[in-house]
Amino acid sequence: MKKIYIYGRIRMEKQLTKELKNNSESFFIIPFYYSGKKAFENYLGENWYKEQSHNYWFLAKHIDAYDKRNERIFTYYTLKAAAYQNYGLPKAGENIRIVSDLISDKLPEQYKLKISRIRILYFNTGFGFLIYQINHVEDDIETITNKSFALLHAFVENRKSGRQVKLFALMPSENSGEPEERELSILAVSNQLLTSEGRKSKIELFPISCKNQCYVYHRILLSGPVAENEENHLERDLLYLRNGFHRSFEINEEEENDIFSFSWKQGRNMYWSGSMKGVVSLSFCIPGENNYFVTEQYTKNVRNYYFLLYMILLHQRQVLLHYNYLAVKDQNDMKKLEQIKKELIRFRINFAYKTVSDEASYQKFYHGMYQCLYLDSLNSDIQDVIDRVTEYQDFANEKGMNRALALIAMFGIFSALSDGIGFADRIGQEIAFTALHWLIIAFIVVIIIFVCYTFIKTFFKK
Repeated sequence: MKKIYIYGRIRMEKQLTKELKNNSESFFIIPFYYSGKKAFENYLGENWYKEQSHNYWFLAKHIDAYDKRNERIFTYYTLKAAAYQNYGLPKAGENIRIVSDLISDKLPEQYKLKISRIRILYFNTGFGFLIYQINHVEDDIETITNKSFALLHAFVENRKSGRQVKLFALMPSENSGEPEERELSILAVSNQLLTSEGRKSKIELFPISCKNQCYVYHRILLSGPVAENEENHLERDLLYLRNGFHRSFEINEEEENDIFSFSWKQGRNMYWSGSMKGVVSLSFCIPGENNYFVTEQYTKNVRNYYFLLYMILLHQRQVLLHYNYLAVKDQNDMKKLEQIKKELIRFRINFAYKTVSDEASYQKFYHGMYQCLYLDSLNSDIQDVIDRVTEYQDFANEKGMNRALALIAMFGIFSALSDGIGFADRIGQEIAFTALHWLIIAFIVVIIIFVCYTFIKTFFKK
């Protein structure tokens, strides 16, 4: 125990003499839906390895309560480093050149990025996320902002304007084996990553979006502090990053005070900001002080634990939007609608939580982004759709039942008339009526009047 303490203390003391540098990364997140019948793990193939279960100590126990028989509610898969070139990518950590003429076609912007890791986070609802982890090394905030803007728009190809974002990488030549620069399509690569060789694809990218809109999660660590007179400038940096804007965009006052955003100053050198498009964690080192926590432990927490909370929230949003679509699409099929209700109940039991942790900082982040993503409104929307469709179906069933009753009433009229003819024949034969006969005649007359009234009212009701 003493050795561990001494080792930890040595590491912390080294932080005082260690040169402080920017250290940032971004996670570009592509949602997908798997519709195959085989287990997702078997569908992926041998180029991916399943990560071992982690001890997510910060999560409340009920999040893991469903994990039975080795079936977890979510699982990470990582692409093997040797498999990158199988999908038209350079080796992990090698440079990819981005060329973007979205802002200016006369002077295209150029950036370099490095893909440090590619992962999949798959939930057993069928929804998952393909995650590109981009290492920005020592890039400043402005470069990260503009580079992220370009990469976010690289997933939309063949724009009507003709302006595009292109990616290039050095790959071995097919003839000579010498490296040559080739263009690669990040959208085609993403589809290929999620398609097993020799099998028909069971994956749909961007399942609930009308455009190829991916999400972004930034972890920014700056080497030095932000001056007090620059805090307003910092707020604008956070706004650009969380919304995926380019630095050339003009931001009006309404967007700065956007209600669809989340902001939190976690400490004197730790900031959070979120929107419906992405999340930013920005922290900085303080020269002359021990920065061990912010450069080591806090960095790991942001990269792993806070990121997982964000993914749990994104998963809820994807699923709820999907069920909204299905409920409207299948509103005339009661059998499918009943199945949607059952699946929605199961989803809400296992995934839709407002409280996920006893740790205040994690719960604070989760609660802020829960509101930012408007998950309560989505829950209300789908429940309202289901209630309205159910009400309409009940009304239609009731109307059909009333028509059936009206037809039965019509047959009742004919039956009463038949009995009435029998009485008329009795009168023709001059057979005396008893009091019981007159009572039955009066009853038949009343029934005929009532049935006629009911039939007219029901059958001709609009």
